[in-house]
Amino acid sequence: MIVKTRRIVKSEIVKTIRIVKIEIVKTRRIVKSEIVKTRRIVKSEIVKTRRIVKSEIVKTRRIVKSEIVKTRRIVKSEIVKTRRIVKSEIVKTRRIVKSEIVKTRRIVKSEIAKTRRIVKSEIVKTRRIVKSEIVKTRRIVKSEIVKTRRIVKSEITK
Repeated sequence: MIVKTRRIVKSEIVKTIRIVKIEIVKTRRIVKSEIVKTRRIVKSEIVKTRRIVKSEIVKTRRIVKSEIVKTRRIVKSEIVKTRRIVKSEIVKTRRIVKSEIVKTRRIVKSEIAKTRRIVKSEIVKTRRIVKSEIVKTRRIVKSEIVKTRRIVKSEITK
C-alpha cells in the first residue's frame, strides 16, 4: 500500500515537472519569436526611414538649405519615435516573460503542496490499517492461547 502510494506520488511529481518544463520551453519560444519579430520590424523601419531620408536629401539638395534643415528634423523625430516603439515592445515582452515565470512557479508550488498532502494522508491511513491489523492479530492470538489452555486443562483432568 505504501509502495503504491509512493509510486503514485513520484509519478505525479514527474508529471508536474514535465508540464512545468514544457511551459517554460513554450514561454522561451514565445519570447524568442517576439524578440525576432520586433527586431525585424525595427530593421524594416530603419531601412524605410533610410530610404526616405536619402530621397529627401536628394530633393532638398536641389531645393534650399532651409529645406535640408527641415528634413533633418523630421528624420530625427522619426528615429526617436522608432526607438520609443522598440523600447516599449522590449519592456512589454519582459513583463510577459516575468509574469509567465511567476505563474509557472505558483503552479509548481501548489502541485508540490498537493502531493505532500496526499502522501501525508496515505501514511496516516496505512498507520491506522497497520494498528488495526496488529490489534486483530493480538486478539486472535489471545483467543487461541485461551483455547489451547482450556484444551490442555481438559486433557489433564481426563
